[in-house]
Amino acid sequence: MPTNTQSITADLTLFKYVTLNTLFERRAGMKQFNLTESFRCGTGFSRGGRTATRPTAQGGCEAVFNPDASLEEQARFIASRFLGTNAGYIEDAEFIKWREASLTLGVPPALSRGFRALEGASLTLSGRNLRTWTDYSGLDPEINFSGGSANFGQSEFNTQPPVRYFTARIDFAF
Repeated sequence: MPTNTQSITADLTLFKYVTLNTLFERRAGMKQFNLTESFRCGTGFSRGGRTATRPTAQGGCEAVFNPDASLEEQARFIASRFLGTNAGYIEDAEFIKWREASLTLGVPPALSRGFRALEGASLTLSGRNLRTWTDYSGLDPEINFSGGSANFGQSEFNTQPPVRYFTARIDFAF
């Protein structure tokens, strides 16, 4: 669980009928077990590890198949594979996310009065999960494959991160 969270939201109204809204969030002070990468690097190999080929590895572990892999990637693979510890896959999970942005265009009352019983209308275009800034090497530092039961720590294991999506909404006031 994060020990430090902040969020900031901003609304800007221009010309009375145009509103921009955005939300950013930061979470810090937590670790995440990158079980996905541990699994990719620790499975698909023979017991001795010498006969491993790229197609037999789950997704192809960079530490094994990329000669330019960082020393950190190589060290955590060796520690996991030959020393039996996954400590190298426990990573800092601090992040900043651009959670949402929206643009609302309101219809001026002079235009909406032309329609019976219509007092107002607006069109909103929005996007969610727009960007994540993090040093976490997995898919997303926020996801937890064990759901709400993080009794034994937080870990990510082949879990779908929040998807980016866009919506359009029309509101009518009668």
